[in-house]
Amino acid sequence: MTNHPEITVLTAVYNGERYIREAINSILNQTYKNFEYILVDNNSTDNTPKILKDYAQKDERIKIIKETKQSPASARNAGLQIAKGKLIAVFDSDDVSHPERLERQYSYMISHLDCFFLATEGVMIGATGKKIKDIRINFKGLSQKDYLLNYGSPFIHSSMMYSKQKLLDLGGYNENYKTVEDLELWLKIIYSGMEISVLREPLINYRYHSRSLSHKSIENLYLNVIIKALYRAKDLGITNINTEKIKNMVKIEPAINTYVQRIIFRRMLKTMADFFISGDLIKGIALFFKLIPDLHLALSKPVQLIPVIDALLKNIGTLNGDG
Repeated sequence: MTNHPEITVLTAVYNGERYIREAINSILNQTYKNFEYILVDNNSTDNTPKILKDYAQKDERIKIIKETKQSPASARNAGLQIAKGKLIAVFDSDDVSHPERLERQYSYMISHLDCFFLATEGVMIGATGKKIKDIRINFKGLSQKDYLLNYGSPFIHSSMMYSKQKLLDLGGYNENYKTVEDLELWLKIIYSGMEISVLREPLINYRYHSRSLSHKSIENLYLNVIIKALYRAKDLGITNINTEKIKNMVKIEPAINTYVQRIIFRRMLKTMADFFISGDLIKGIALFFKLIPDLHLALSKPVQLIPVIDALLKNIGTLNGDG
């Protein structure tokens, strides 16, 4: 490794012993070689620290640091502070990078000097690594801002390459959010007047987990809506927003509940597909019968959140004396 790597690959990992070797190997086997690899151990309690240490002893490009705050945002910010590369390739600890990922993204960014944030398309894989589906980015004719506010994030966080300086200028990841910090960053980028470029090549295998159906994950979906509301308030000129009131109103708004339940249903479909693809037929069949009562959600149109959020914000703004 040179003392002046062009790219810093940045991975935050917590208890990642199951997949971290495959993830690290996919980076070390990149066709592009002038990079350093910072792995931030988020205070793991499994065998992850030993695995990281073993890799660092074998490859000088790897640097290990420890972050005790146990949030992906704080871990990535810690890595960002010591990164030598002008470009940051974010990479999650359970995903797999295509061998030409760094080369293709680097080539794109140095030939598009107005590109500071670059996503790629990818492939969704299950727990065993088998393909579930292709991931294509489609904004449905909307601006990036309107798509993000209306729907979910179209971007694969693990595919991102950033300008380090631009990311620092924006303040890095928001450590006030222990989860969904990626959505908050996308909105921060767009509300600063920039956009996220898209390299339409499948350069990342994004691993889908059944834990996406957990109670914590459902709470994160409501947090997504809250973050969108806080940014949308800027468009409406509403200030001094009462965040607690937003939290309370979001969870009782029928349209938002439909939005959340539809996403959960679609995640259940992906989990069912993963079970069948990986050969776990019993779990797949059991989940299929669990899905039957909610099949109407699969047929329903996606909820557009902007009108719903606008109504909530105007109500809250009036209650706060701003409207």
